[in-house]
Amino acid sequence: MIDSKLLVKLVSVQSSFDADEEINEFIINIITSIDKNILIQKDAYGNIYATKGKGENGFKCIVAHTDTVHSIKKNRKVYVHGNTLFAMASNEYVGAKVVQTGIGGDDRSGIYTCIKALQDFDNVKSVFFRFEESGCKGSNASNISFFNDCNFVVQCDRKGNSDFITHTNGISVASQEFTDTMLEIGLKYGYSKAIGTSTDVGTLKRRGLPVSACNMSAGYWNPHTSTETIDMEDLDKCYRFVSEMFTTHGNTKFAHEHVVPTYTVRSTAKKAKKAFTNSITRNFFSMDAANLIVEMAETNLTKLIEIGNSRMFKPIGGDVVFLDDEECPICGEKDTLIFATYDGMFYCSAKQHNAYIEDAGVYKNCLIEDAGIVFAYDRINDVWIYEIDSEWSDELGSYFKK
Repeated sequence: MIDSKLLVKLVSVQSSFDADEEINEFIINIITSIDKNILIQKDAYGNIYATKGKGENGFKCIVAHTDTVHSIKKNRKVYVHGNTLFAMASNEYVGAKVVQTGIGGDDRSGIYTCIKALQDFDNVKSVFFRFEESGCKGSNASNISFFNDCNFVVQCDRKGNSDFITHTNGISVASQEFTDTMLEIGLKYGYSKAIGTSTDVGTLKRRGLPVSACNMSAGYWNPHTSTETIDMEDLDKCYRFVSEMFTTHGNTKFAHEHVVPTYTVRSTAKKAKKAFTNSITRNFFSMDAANLIVEMAETNLTKLIEIGNSRMFKPIGGDVVFLDDEECPICGEKDTLIFATYDGMFYCSAKQHNAYIEDAGVYKNCLIEDAGIVFAYDRINDVWIYEIDSEWSDELGSYFKK
């Protein structure tokens, strides 16, 4: 049964993309009220670490983030209608008219599952990361050794009510054994395998997290918008899934290591002003980026590189590239789409949207051309492959080798 009083308290405490002090203080106070023996620590960045028990058989671990994409609003009130939580606030830009504003389910839903797990289970570790929304800054600055005695790491930081993710931030974050074992439970709750975009467990894995991890739908809808809501039935279902994972497999260690692939030089685009083009835009890069490629070409930063002996490549030459004249399929803004090469994901930088793009059409239609060869993006392996050798999967939302 959902603890609606706890959830309402959590969503009533506001945070934003650059301010989370009040919610962090609230989290510490509520954890202390659960059990004074829970060890609470902070690192230099301000991330909160909670440890309950001695972990004789290893710790169950669950994490969340404390920021939201929303700005802090005056006169904001939280409402409950049936199983739905939403928020209203006065909007200074429309004559102080009261309008709907984001509830902050991303990631108050995750914080809720962390606090419930600390209440309900022994031998639990939990981390509350700062500023995930602006680039997973908290998890990137966190103490990775904190997770060495954990058996696996769960994050509930996904929209909807049915996604179970072990591939996020462009990489696999779990072993096949962990994925199969937990999905067997998840199917009972209506969960199925999906590909994620960017969140803290992916950052932890890139930094050397030694165990399997996952992200899962936590009952919030329309994230990063003013119409964001939380469905309490969906959140309760998420927590029941987590609870069964902890009860059934909480004492089992699911080891997993992210192995960074090694590369060898395949070809170099030395005069690359028109080396990359997009099938749905006039130029895959903005003009500024295209000029930058020309300047960088002599430093060999625009190489296409081969992975092993197979024909799979990575474009090198910066962390992001900009799509010129392309419209965001979510918010409709033009010239805001960015491909983040470090995450293998598209991002919309529009102020009212400011979110990763999961629209499969963007991935399907985005093809790059170098020296007359067209490449398609394989999201599963975070590589570019020859389009002629590839096939699109609607189920995975990705190209893959035939």
